[in-house]
Amino acid sequence: MRASELGLLPETITHILIVENERCLHQLPALANTVAILGAGLNLGWMQAEWLAQRRVAYWGDMDTWGLTMLAKARQALAGVVAVQMDRACFDQNAEALAVVEPVQASVETPDGLTNAEGNFYQYLHRQERGRLSRSSCRRNRSPQPCVRGMG
Repeated sequence: MRASELGLLPETITHILIVENERCLHQLPALANTVAILGAGLNLGWMQAEWLAQRRVAYWGDMDTWGLTMLAKARQALAGVVAVQMDRACFDQNAEALAVVEPVQASVETPDGLTNAEGNFYQYLHRQERGRLSRSSCRRNRSPQPCVRGMG
């Protein structure tokens, strides 16, 4: 779905899941009353639309400095955005097998819009030799379903 079409969503769509990496479509479970927006990147101007304030919005991005930067930008546009599986515990659980070097990191300064825990995680990723866990590298069975259910 294109950002320009989002305002045309029926009222029955109550949840929006922003997915940084569009190659992760296969990992998304079927979620009632939910639309996934794939590959928005830093182009988040559409998130300031008035109709979006009526919906629950979550962000599911890569666990790296750029993914957290995009989460921060999303929150700057819409304060209530919930992060899905973007925390240190989830990273540490998968890092040994799946983490890679982040070729170019985002700014060393923690971006505005992250919670304290997310800001600490951001700094933690900067200190890691392998501080990137891409959603496209995660196994098919590691979907955001448990966290997305918590959006309700």
